[in-house]
Amino acid sequence: DDELSCLVRAPDTIEELLAATKVEGPLWPLTFLNETIGPIGAGSLGHIFARSEVGKTSFAAACAAYCVYQYRDNPTTILYMGNEERIEIQKLRCTISLIGKPHEWVVQNPKEAYQLFTAKGGDNLIFYGQLSTVDVVETAIAKHNPAVVFLDQSVKLELGRRNKMGLGEMARHEKLAAIYNRLRSLATK
Repeated sequence: DDELSCLVRAPDTIEELLAATKVEGPLWPLTFLNETIGPIGAGSLGHIFARSEVGKTSFAAACAAYCVYQYRDNPTTILYMGNEERIEIQKLRCTISLIGKPHEWVVQNPKEAYQLFTAKGGDNLIFYGQLSTVDVVETAIAKHNPAVVFLDQSVKLELGRRNKMGLGEMARHEKLAAIYNRLRSLATK
């Protein structure tokens, strides 16, 4: 029993379990995710992994748009940072998702599209492209204090100058683990 005294035991009843695991935050744009994992809770770090060209960036854009829409009446910053595609393309994808209009309609009606975008909270979406280091992510978070951050292709990041080990001394898997740990630390803050 002395060895177990340092552990935390899960609640016995469903009521206690539900009370202990209540998570608040923005919802996902897919009912399935809301039903299985619940809202995007504070301090959580999620990853989307899939083969190339299957829609990860489009899904992230839809999630960012859905998050900002939920905060439309309560100005809250959502940060979207990418290093895969041009940031203008990512913002256009997010805009199309947020306003629910096809690309061709946006091309033909840019002023109306912008009005819809701002009415649905789009001004609270901040986009940065050419993301290169975790240090830059930390700086953007410190500057904007976002509720949610989307990073497109975090596996392509470098740690930056705040890394205590030299990057040249790290194997690829060690570098990925260090990036993950830095991002996990940022999420819990």
